[in-house]
Amino acid sequence: KTQTIEVRFVDAEHSAANYGVMSVPYGETYGNGVRPNATQTGLPVVAEVDGKTFDGWSTESDNALIVTNTTLADLNVATLYAHFTAKNYIIYLHENLGVDKVSTMPVTFGADYSIEALANVAGYDFAGWYEQNAEAPYATSGRYAVADDLHLYARWDAVKGIDVAF
Repeated sequence: KTQTIEVRFVDAEHSAANYGVMSVPYGETYGNGVRPNATQTGLPVVAEVDGKTFDGWSTESDNALIVTNTTLADLNVATLYAHFTAKNYIIYLHENLGVDKVSTMPVTFGADYSIEALANVAGYDFAGWYEQNAEAPYATSGRYAVADDLHLYARWDAVKGIDVAF
């Protein structure tokens, strides 16, 4: 009698993602070339998720030991975890002071970020960074969750004059 092991495929970040279960005869190969753009023999193929690229399957949820041409007998595991690498993006900061001076800030998806405020200039107070045509300012710190480059524009409020009567 041949023993069969059920291999579960789950997200390494313990999210709700579950990529299925497959039955494999004990000791048989269950994967070849698990690297991206390679043939995925017997293992589920995982599409990119927002801001991340699929790296492959691992026997551990917290490391990047990618499974390739391995047998269940060698590993003696029943769960493989999907591993992803966060993508890098750029935030473009448009100062909007007559000449469009643009500075850039590299960010990694899911990483903390902080955007500096600009100093006030003669006659104008810096009102914040905004996406084009947005009513509310963009958060100047937090965890980057935009899966793309981002253009932010400085908004300036004119300083109102003070009338003094004698």
